Amino acid sequence: KGEYSKALEYYERCLEITERRLGRDHPEVATTYHNMGAVYSRKGEYSKALEYYERCLEITERRLGRDHPEVAATYGGMGGVYKSKGEYSKALEYYERCLEITERRLGRDHPEVAATYGGMGGVYKSKGEYSKALEYYERCLEITERRLGRDHPSVATTYNNMGGVYSRKGEYSKALEYYERCLEITERRLGRDHPEVATTYHNMGWMLFQLRKFGDSGDCLLEAQRICRQCDQYEHREAILLRCAKYLGEIDGMMRANNAQGRMLRKLESRRQQRYGVHRCGEVGDGFCAAGGGTADPDGEGAVRSDGESSGSCQTTKVAAKKKKAISKKKKKKCKGR
Repeated sequence: KGEYSKALEYYERCLEITERRLGRDHPEVATTYHNMGAVYSRKGEYSKALEYYERCLEITERRLGRDHPEVAATYGGMGGVYKSKGEYSKALEYYERCLEITERRLGRDHPEVAATYGGMGGVYKSKGEYSKALEYYERCLEITERRLGRDHPSVATTYNNMGGVYSRKGEYSKALEYYERCLEITERRLGRDHPEVATTYHNMGWMLFQLRKFGDSGDCLLEAQRICRQCDQYEHREAILLRCAKYLGEIDGMMRANNAQGRMLRKLESRRQQRYGVHRCGEVGDGFCAAGGGTADPDGEGAVRSDGESSGSCQTTKVAAKKKKAISKKKKKKCKGR
């Protein structure tokens, strides 16, 4: 729900009781420290997050051993914090430690291994190494689909992440494809009004905007707005609402400009025809001139060219005019001779 202060309040209560009843060195105390570290990470208080992860790690290694899956989980949490801080080499170092223990203790096909691959994919995406990011997301997807099923929300999350990579690469159609896959699963498994559905509609709206499909983009952004307005505690609510409002404003401006441009072009074309309209056998406005009352050739023969030269049919009309003028002169000469 994004109520981090409330979450920390309850973890503090938990910690107080656990330390008093089980001792400061108990694994359950370490678990609470881990959870508090995760909250501080979500709040963006990264130094505080690392402090609690370090406390957790100290107890877990001492009580459960350096090779325990709980130690691996803490390494993974620390990797996520370093990623958020932009310290990508440090993040990969901790994810590698997590992966090494998890594969050895839980097996290469375990969902926790998939989650670590996903985290590493996120680091490579942030670094701009998109091929590497997709490679790790593919590994994550393969395990997750096999172990949890093709319809699991974690599969949808990976589709969303892959869509983000293709978006950064500028491959908007491909990104949209993955966002649509994500939406299909998320709506079915979490419901049409879930905040994650709003996020996916927002992402799709942005891709459609980039593809200049403004009508479809507007529909997605409006749906994202509708859902977010119902989810008061969604942590990304305000950010999504602001972006949707921005993009919808740009779409409205572009569509108004396009409509105005279309009206202006029609006015200019009308004026051009009135002033410079090419005649069809004495009639204004068709832009073609064909001899003998026929219509212009659909392939463009007989049309007036942009360089001012005219094609066959107009030449015929000019020749006829010259002959008429010559006949008129002869008649005048005869009249004078008489």
